[in-house]
Amino acid sequence: MCERFIILKKLFRRAKNRMGVLRLLEFKQVTKTFEGSKKPSVNNLNLKIEKGEFVVFIGPSGCGKTTTMKMVNRLVEPTEGEILVNGSM
Repeated sequence: MCERFIILKKLFRRAKNRMGVLRLLEFKQVTKTFEGSKKPSVNNLNLKIEKGEFVVFIGPSGCGKTTTMKMVNRLVEPTEGEILVNGSM
């Protein structure tokens, strides 16, 4: 299991409202440790994805890419931290 995976982000179009950049998805200190595991699958992930960005997770098998994506739609609940979609949980 690796400690981190690589996140590649490319901005295609930046959309702003009166309050600044629109954030579609934000991970705030997100950690996921599965029951029976000593090491977290995802450890303290902080990531902001803004409208118009294209994001790719790259890493070896078992480093938390799929777990991270499953936490977005709550197929997997984070152990710690917050995941905000359009600014709300």
